[in-house]
Amino acid sequence: MEKGLFLTWLDVEKSAGKAMTQILSEINDACGTAYRHNWPSKLADSGFNLERVPSNVRRYMMRKVLPVVLLERGISIDADALEGLVKSLT
Repeated sequence: MEKGLFLTWLDVEKSAGKAMTQILSEINDACGTAYRHNWPSKLADSGFNLERVPSNVRRYMMRKVLPVVLLERGISIDADALEGLVKSLT
């Protein structure tokens, strides 16, 4: 079973060598949120349901995840195409 957006995003961030505090600080700064250290466990408790996660947070995750996932499949994407793809998916 493939991981969903949240877990894939978290893996991408961790594989970049970031600590959880840095990961959460970056998403909070970019999205105007106030997620805390227990946010990943709260999402796990909900079955990683992103329905209640704001659209701008899902877009932020997609901007981080899509280039990595596409590159793994041999597809590179420029910034404009990435932004268009993110907008079309949300």
